[in-house]
Amino acid sequence: SAGKPELLAVPTSAMRPEAGGIRRQTSDARDDAVWRALGTLRQAKALQATGNYEYVEPNYRRQKMATFAPNDPYYATSQNWHYQQINLPSAMDSILALTAPSQLPIVAVIDDGIVSDHPDLADQIVSGYSFITISSNGDGNTSSPDDPSTSSNSPEWHGTHVAGTIAAIRNNSLYGIGVASVAKLMPLRVFRPGYSYATDYDIIQAIRYASGLSNNSGTYPARKADVINMSLGASGTCTSAYTDVISQARAQNVIVVAAAGNSTTGNQAITVPANCTGVISVGATNSSKTRAYYSNQGSALSLVAPGGGLSTTSDYVYSTLGSFNTSGTRIASFGKMAGTSMAAPHVAGVMALMRYADPALTPAQVDSLLASSQLTDDIGTTGRDNATGYGLINAYKAVTAAISLASSSSTVNGVIVASPTSLDFGSTLTSATLTLSATSSTTETVTSIVSSSSAVTVTASSISTAGLGTYTVSVDRSLLSVGTTNPTLTITTSAQVISVPVTIVKLSTSSSTTASYGGVWVKVTDATTGTVLASKRFNPSSGSYTWSLTGIPAGNVYVTASTDLDNDGVLCESGEACGGYANSSQSIQITGSLSGLSFSIAPTLGTSTASDRLSP
Repeated sequence: SAGKPELLAVPTSAMRPEAGGIRRQTSDARDDAVWRALGTLRQAKALQATGNYEYVEPNYRRQKMATFAPNDPYYATSQNWHYQQINLPSAMDSILALTAPSQLPIVAVIDDGIVSDHPDLADQIVSGYSFITISSNGDGNTSSPDDPSTSSNSPEWHGTHVAGTIAAIRNNSLYGIGVASVAKLMPLRVFRPGYSYATDYDIIQAIRYASGLSNNSGTYPARKADVINMSLGASGTCTSAYTDVISQARAQNVIVVAAAGNSTTGNQAITVPANCTGVISVGATNSSKTRAYYSNQGSALSLVAPGGGLSTTSDYVYSTLGSFNTSGTRIASFGKMAGTSMAAPHVAGVMALMRYADPALTPAQVDSLLASSQLTDDIGTTGRDNATGYGLINAYKAVTAAISLASSSSTVNGVIVASPTSLDFGSTLTSATLTLSATSSTTETVTSIVSSSSAVTVTASSISTAGLGTYTVSVDRSLLSVGTTNPTLTITTSAQVISVPVTIVKLSTSSSTTASYGGVWVKVTDATTGTVLASKRFNPSSGSYTWSLTGIPAGNVYVTASTDLDNDGVLCESGEACGGYANSSQSIQITGSLSGLSFSIAPTLGTSTASDRLSP
């Protein structure tokens, strides 16, 4: 067997006792090899007996350890390109040589549910749940994460595909495999059947549940997740609610992964929640190992992974799906998809492999390993770039780094990061706080912070000699033209350059005589729990909307206004006019009565504060 000295067995029929020893009875190649081996052993024994040598041993032949070659039929025919691209076979050779940890890593999949009886997934599922707050068809919070779609919903099976890429079972002679078949899946459904969006509130509750935090289900998983995957998103800046819950998840030692987003040309900014501080933001590559044309770009992009292209059938990512037979019964299936939604689970799976190799691995260590190129291969401009981040995920490098951390007392040098990763001043804010911190101990220092606009200034508030700490970013709108301006803060350190995009809106000072959006809903939401505290519809009067809401308890809240064109109760959907005070992602503190909270709303132009599943 592999790793052991191996001698050919001698068949009893080929020998008989004779005076002086055993005599060959046949002369085939097999017997020749046997007698050569016996002769070598006799010679070694004779030399050892002379006493002239410390030891005499045969020069045995050794076999290579078996390489990763699962028997799942679609692994070689359909999945080969995207798993070879991330060097998964070598990573799995390393993983399978390890002693399994006492608890297998768990990956939470926040998506549209899962085909829970799929034979490639069923045995992987633990502690799933559905978080559905807004529903008109009886759907709602339930302990079942199963995708309830029917044939009339024309389901995508998006979450099932994502889950399969992460952890589909290996070596069961069915379908394909997942990146981390040694992991378990925690499917968390936040999408209603037939709907392409989920609400931020439900997504945040799912993050809290996966992280072992209090949530609106009133329940907790038997064991929290090690990794969270979110193949969903919407345009905009990271909200305070997402910033807070992701920070809490990381404090629970949970690694958070999200898709960077898709667009027709790939020139759009990274979506929420992928652009939030502390999230591993994943763009996509095609089978040619280059950035996929649809993959969003920006300073918040962490890395890229296989997402597939749309040019040929073989360029897609293949994984588990559902289907319906002619009688309408749901059945297991397997098929193709493409998008950053497919790229993110490759990375989530690799993170699970790292946790398998080192259960003590922290999110901060992952940040540092990523920034020091120990998890990726650079496939773009040398160093980090906005198109491919730190490069293409390399599962073997990642697993090797985790094994090294687990087997030694070595530490990972920290890197400087900016929080938040972008600043949105809306139409009223004049200042904001930018924090520069190190993921762990580091000699890296801040050299300079430069704004691309004279209307934006940066002053140190409380910083160390290394330049770490808080800075105040101020805006002077008198130096700006009416409309939206997007300057950039460039932070140069002794080791890297960090870009922080800024958004500023300047309203016209001329008075409008008409308000053209019809009825507008104003909603006040608790920034911590997501509970709607008050909501009311207002009509225009004399060219503007005058609004007033009462009974709001003290605390941090969001104030949002939006039309509701489809009357579904969900605000700020694609095409609806939307806005907030001071912007739609900034919370305010309520300590008593407030007045003069004026702000503007504008059409979302194809964006949404709800989150969309990300596939072209």
